[in-house]
Amino acid sequence: WFSMLAASYGCRVIAFEPQPHAHPFLNATITLNGWQGRVRTVWGAVSSGKDGGRPTSQMKMVNRHGWDNWDVTELVPIDDPDDGDPVP
Repeated sequence: WFSMLAASYGCRVIAFEPQPHAHPFLNATITLNGWQGRVRTVWGAVSSGKDGGRPTSQMKMVNRHGWDNWDVTELVPIDDPDDGDPVP
């Protein structure tokens, strides 16, 4: 959301989207608004490394409430017991 807001004000943006289900919608929004030269998308996550210094390649997206509710996804360690999608 913040990436699209910045793009709407004319900013150049690198938008990180870790959810594989949401990434196509991000690209569609960019195309529909004509922001292809302004926004670069990255399918991946950004981490501060505070989770034991784990790189994002050892993380996954978990939605404990079903993928029909994207508002409650979490970026968790890859060894979390719940099913999830690894983050590239």
